[in-house]
Amino acid sequence: MVENQIIPPRNNPYCLGHEANEQNLLQALHAGRMPHTLLFEGPKGIGKATFAYRFARFILTKSSSEIQEAPSFDISPEALSFKRISSGGHADLCVVEPGRNKDGQKSKYIQIDDVRAAINFSRKTPGEGGWRVIIVDSADELNKNSANALLKLIEEPPTRTTVILLSSNKGKLPVTITSRCQQYSFLPLPKDVLDRVIANFPGGEFSEDIRYLAAGSPGKAADLVFKNGINVYKGMLTFISMNLNRQGEKAVFGLQSVLDNNAEIFESFCEYFYEFIGKYIDFKMDKLQPILFNERDIFEKMNQTSVGEWVDIWQKSVAFLREAKIYNLDWRTTLNAIVYIFEKRA
Repeated sequence: MVENQIIPPRNNPYCLGHEANEQNLLQALHAGRMPHTLLFEGPKGIGKATFAYRFARFILTKSSSEIQEAPSFDISPEALSFKRISSGGHADLCVVEPGRNKDGQKSKYIQIDDVRAAINFSRKTPGEGGWRVIIVDSADELNKNSANALLKLIEEPPTRTTVILLSSNKGKLPVTITSRCQQYSFLPLPKDVLDRVIANFPGGEFSEDIRYLAAGSPGKAADLVFKNGINVYKGMLTFISMNLNRQGEKAVFGLQSVLDNNAEIFESFCEYFYEFIGKYIDFKMDKLQPILFNERDIFEKMNQTSVGEWVDIWQKSVAFLREAKIYNLDWRTTLNAIVYIFEKRA
């Protein structure tokens, strides 16, 4: 496997493909309308976090007069503020994200104490006399208590503080939060822009198949190459195929070597599974190009059951997968439940 050395969002000075959002935000700033709460929403891995740090660097570096005249959010990587943000040492930037447990595994949720720390941060005088920025990455990982705490923050935003929420699934967020945000949608990158982004990735081979599976997401393209994503995708296809043949329990056993008891790999597996029903519907409508690996065989077998029943099966399966994440269920237990859902089909 190639070592992943892709520039993390907080260190990346570029954000290709989202120039329209940048210009729209600049127009607001030029008019003196600094937003108190922003929601950047769109698919995973398309640059929302990179854009959030780019925006944060801009307002934490520039004076009020410079902000009103700037043509872009560009800040030199040599600037002291850029380096402090990259190292996590800027006094006026607070990042709220899931912590890690004693085993080094990323927590599944942002806890209430994480949000309380951000609230305490917002009550302090800005260290450099300008703005303070709070980035919540991602708001999808708020639990009920932490979401309620965040709501109190954005209901009465402190002066000279901007809160940026990142979300890949806006529908999961409470309306009480989203209704108080200025929202910006981030779309998958066009193929030519995706090619420009991944051209700067170190090592790895980005075949046409990988570009297709990435669906406009540089982050997904990176996972496919650097995190064994192709094998995970093929494992997902095998899981579905064996379930269609009433061999679901064997399929779960066979995934041991693919998933390797790794929570992040299992999350990628689930994401591929979530999206597969959409591919099947595109196939039924003659819109799916290209068709990869053994997808055609799977689609032909799925044709033996109605589309409506498959949509119902996927809705139940996805709901269970998301609930299993909440209760931290073992991946084997989780997938065996999906096997049961498949077996109950007509």
